[in-house]
Parts: sequence; C-alpha cells; structure tokens
Amino acid sequence: MDTSTTINYLRIMAQQNKNKKFNLLATRIEQCGTQKRKYKTANEIKTITYHCQSIYCPICQQNDYQEKYDMYTPILQKYSKTHYLTRIIFSTKKISFLELYENINKIYNSFEKIIRYLKGDKKIRNLDFIQYGYLGAIKILKLKTHSNNLITPTLDCIFIFNKQSSLKNLPIKDLIQKIWTLLTNDIEITKKEILNTSIFSSQTQEQINYTDFFSQEDIKQINYKNFKLLYETLNNRNKFITYGILKKSPSLNSEEKQLLDNFRSLPRQEKAQALEYINHLAKQRGNKQKQIHLYYE
Repeated sequence: MDTSTTINYLRIMAQQNKNKKFNLLATRIEQCGTQKRKYKTANEIKTITYHCQSIYCPICQQNDYQEKYDMYTPILQKYSKTHYLTRIIFSTKKISFLELYENINKIYNSFEKIIRYLKGDKKIRNLDFIQYGYLGAIKILKLKTHSNNLITPTLDCIFIFNKQSSLKNLPIKDLIQKIWTLLTNDIEITKKEILNTSIFSSQTQEQINYTDFFSQEDIKQINYKNFKLLYETLNNRNKFITYGILKKSPSLNSEEKQLLDNFRSLPRQEKAQALEYINHLAKQRGNKQKQIHLYYE
C-alpha cells in the first residue's frame, strides 16, 4: 500500500513545528510491514513482523479491522441466536475539515447519551428504556473524504438487546435513530418529540461488515492544511469502542503472565522488547485494553 502522502505530510509537520515526534511517526509508518523483530521468551526467540499501529497507517488500519472482524463476528453470531442484534449506521452531513473536531466530539457525546438512555442512567419522562434489555454495543468511527474538500464522519454501530421490543409500534432500532436525530440537531429529548420526529441523518444495514476506517486513497484527496486538521482531530482518539457485555477483554495467558512476571528483572534495553512482544500476543487475541495498559506500564 502506498503511504507516501501521509509520510510526506508528517515530515512537513516536523519541520514546521520543529517537533521530532512527527518524524518518528513518519519513520514508523515507513518501516511498517517491512522489518522483522526478534523477541525473547522463556524458551526461545521468536520473530514477528513489525507494525507501527498508527491510526494514519493504511496497513495497520486494514489489519486492525480484520482482527476486530475475526474477533467479534463469532461473538455476535453467538448472541444473535439468543438475543436481538441491530446494526445502525449514524451518518452526518458533509462538513469542512474546520468543523471536523467539534463535529466528532458532538457525535461521540450523542452516542454516549444514547447508551445512558438505554442503560436507564439518563431518564426521559414517561419512557422506560429498561424494558428493552440493553446489554452492549460496538461503536466504530469511519470517515469518507470528498473531492470538494469536504468530509463525512460516520458511526457504524451494533447494539445487543435481550429481545426485540417496541414503543407504540416503534421498534427499538427506530427509537434509537429518532433520539440520534434529536440529539444531533440540538432538540430537547422528550417522549412527544421522539414519537413525532422523522428519522434522518442515519442509515441501516443488515450485514455485519467492517471496512477500512480511513484509506490512503482518502488521504490522497486531502491537502496539507486539511491533513493537519485531521491529525488534530484523530490524535489520541479511540475509533473502536465496545460497551456492556462486549467490553470484557481476555485475560493474559500463561506465556504473557510469565513474561510480565519476569519484566522487572530484565535489563533496561530488553524491557521495551518484552512489553512489545506481550502486546503482540495480546493483540493477536484482541486484548486491546490490556495491550494499552502494558505498553505504558
């Protein structure tokens, strides 16, 4: 995959900001998938392909989505036999890159409010969400660029409920979309407004399919000024978030525990390698939360 546009923009940012971190990030992306690294375990030395794990790297983004797909598809298929699953794609209007940061903050906050409603933590008069039996959700941020310097943020979401319920013949899927419409248009959430509003700014799809979060083809359509705005928006932002019963992550296996137990006794130069290898093992099993924790330990 061609990463030259991203690398070039990061090099320019390093020069203009006189900050080495952009050069380091560019180098990581440049080396991604091209180097082999060796890691010591208790019994042997293992070799794995180096990946930069950057949100701006198309190689890692494709790998990350494939790993998420492989991890969550069997789990969702299992729940689909005994629970009600619905997928909703919340789309917004095309916006400028100047609006992107505030727009994504707003749609993230709107989604968090929906979760609070479904859990019963936030109330709407004369409307009881507990009856729907909300259990968990997945939220995935996706972006699509357009040739006229506009961009469309999208949240691709899956919700799990104990059963399919309705409010006055209003299915839970439609109820969620109506609340989303009111939230994103700054309209007060009441039962009357929910029942009277029309659904817009969202789409629904039945088939579960994870696609690229942000492709290199998208970045090629972005000029340098907009890339800087994109960087500021995505920096330290989690694009894939799980909730409820889907939030649980696997614990460390025996090999990872052994490596971690021996971590503090390792020479300084070997600690980074040990942690990176533990992270590699955890990532292979989808243990993202544990991976982040170990990396910064």
